[in-house]
Amino acid sequence: MTSTTNFQDWLDMNHAPETYEDAYCLHRAVCGESMGSYNVTDVGNMRFIKEGEDTLVLASEKAIHAFAEVIEQFNPDPDLGWEGMYAYRRAMSRDN
Repeated sequence: MTSTTNFQDWLDMNHAPETYEDAYCLHRAVCGESMGSYNVTDVGNMRFIKEGEDTLVLASEKAIHAFAEVIEQFNPDPDLGWEGMYAYRRAMSRDN
């Protein structure tokens, strides 16, 4: 079980999202919502994002916003924003 405040270390511990769905789930986790494999706990101004045995500690609002900027790189359609990307990708993956 590992806890860290270092964004890149945590992502490098095999927590970087590999699909658009994983990326969206991580985005929602940064926003404070447990989703997919990411479990979120808030304590005061701190946010803990746990995946598996590893926890990313976002120790302040500033850290939460900074990590939100870091994960923007995982949005495959940044011009659509997170919600637009997710809706678009889900619609395109449906069999008609």
